[in-house]
Amino acid sequence: MRLRAAPILLFMLAVAAALGSAQAAPAQRNAAGMSADAVVTVKAYGGLARRGFPVYLSFRVQAPAAVTVKLTMRLKTHVATSGTVKRVAPIFDTRQVWSSKVRRAVPAGRYTFCAVASDGAGHQAKRCVFYRVV
Repeated sequence: MRLRAAPILLFMLAVAAALGSAQAAPAQRNAAGMSADAVVTVKAYGGLARRGFPVYLSFRVQAPAAVTVKLTMRLKTHVATSGTVKRVAPIFDTRQVWSSKVRRAVPAGRYTFCAVASDGAGHQAKRCVFYRVV
């Protein structure tokens, strides 16, 4: 009986030694505390805008490095306003606001506001919400 238990015990010790010696390199973190291989996260917020007045489009974005956010507010194929915002190492705790003006000529209705965030490594996130224009 001892002879059969010994090979199993030796096998278990060899596996434990192999697992103990294989140590992963620690993930590098940026100033916001995110690891370098983390993906981009974005959240958009809906609201109400009046034609001919400024509109404040708000969003949150989190990325390990610099990120470019493309903002678009459209009704089917009609674009009311759009723009691009660049942020360096954004964190999700801070709500970002981008201001633009909706022309008086755009039709009133239920628009779709989309925020598309992308970083230099090719990670991309998209979030769309409804935005009412009166």
